[in-house]
Amino acid sequence: MRVTDLARVALALEAMGKNPTDVGGFDILAAIYNHKQMMKESSNCPIFGLIALDGRGYEIPENKRRSRSFY
Repeated sequence: MRVTDLARVALALEAMGKNPTDVGGFDILAAIYNHKQMMKESSNCPIFGLIALDGRGYEIPENKRRSRSFY
C-alpha cells in the first residue's frame, strides 16, 4: 500500500475511536514510518504520514527508518 493509503486508514480508525497500532496484529503507524517509498511516491506521502502520526500525538521510536526530524 502507498503511504497515503495507510494514512487514510489510520485517520479513519482514529475517527472511529480505534487504535491504528493494533489492527488484527498489524501496526499501521509502523508501516507508515517504516515505508521504503516515503519520499519517492509523491509529496503527499510525508504530508499524510505526519497528519496520521499527529492525529493523537503518537511517538515514533528513535531507532525507526523515519523520524519527525526526517520530515
